[in-house]
Amino acid sequence: MACPARFRRAFQGGRTVLASFAGGVVELLYPSACALCGVEIPTKSLAICDNCHERLRAASAAKACQRCGMPVGPGANINPCGACLRERFRFDEVVRLGVYTDLLRQGCLAIKQPSGYRLASSLMRLLHEEQKDRWEKIDAQVVLPIPLHWSRRILRGYDQSSYLATCLARRLGLRVVKNVLKRRRVTAPQAALSSTARRENVRGAFSIKSKAANRWEHVLLVDDILTTGATADEAARTLKRSGVRKVTLVVLARAGLAPESRLGP
Repeated sequence: MACPARFRRAFQGGRTVLASFAGGVVELLYPSACALCGVEIPTKSLAICDNCHERLRAASAAKACQRCGMPVGPGANINPCGACLRERFRFDEVVRLGVYTDLLRQGCLAIKQPSGYRLASSLMRLLHEEQKDRWEKIDAQVVLPIPLHWSRRILRGYDQSSYLATCLARRLGLRVVKNVLKRRRVTAPQAALSSTARRENVRGAFSIKSKAANRWEHVLLVDDILTTGATADEAARTLKRSGVRKVTLVVLARAGLAPESRLGP
């Protein structure tokens, strides 16, 4: 039986309030610490220390394909690269902070928890700063998160992609829209699936709940991690079938340097 929207919103709101209250109590009782390395930092307004910040900045400077976000060598094409020429992605370009490994992988896993708000905000702020040249060329109208199914959102108590989209929209001065692109059904976790199985798993998983998409020429689609691209590709396909002409995918991390079984969520 479907869960009424009003009940879902109330339950989700309660979980968020409790998580925020618990986080506040912890901050009052214990010194503020870097969310990535644990070293004490001088103010609770910060989520990561200067050292971790610089390490993430250095990693983000590596050359990457603008079409799919995959890291490439010094002499390789960046739009598109050899890897994404073999794919048929429906999203048009990728803006990302770095590769899903080491410190950034640790951060992406940490922001999936209800206590990950400050870290998620800090990572999105860093992405915004490091990709400032890309933002100047992007003329999107709205920001959309890749949505969780409502049942998973209730169980988790927190939707990191939705929060990342809110952070990005605020920094770009755009509107974030969370009620147009919807998950139609629960899908199996992608981590243990092959590339082909991932595409089958998410086929038809999204729908558009409003005609607003017909008026959007260009949207920013936000998620935390890009692995094979199956989920983002299906979301972009759904948006384009509804009238959107261009989809820019924004993620914190691009996976792809390890075997599929180790790529993470």
